[in-house]
Amino acid sequence: MIQDKNGFIWFGTEDGLSRFDGKSFKNFGSQHSEFSIGNNFISSLHQDKNGTIWAGTHNGLWHYDA
Repeated sequence: MIQDKNGFIWFGTEDGLSRFDGKSFKNFGSQHSEFSIGNNFISSLHQDKNGTIWAGTHNGLWHYDA
């Protein structure tokens, strides 16, 4: 779990990546498209100094430009 520079709380779970805005959740999961995360099993999260969210999964490292 991390809090990004915009105040969103991000959760990495066995079912994908979820973002909480204080009222509701938005889920980001493996949708088998070129823009989706490659695996739903999120084992680690990090936000770098540029604001990119990095998610470690069972299928590699993926990024989301928050």
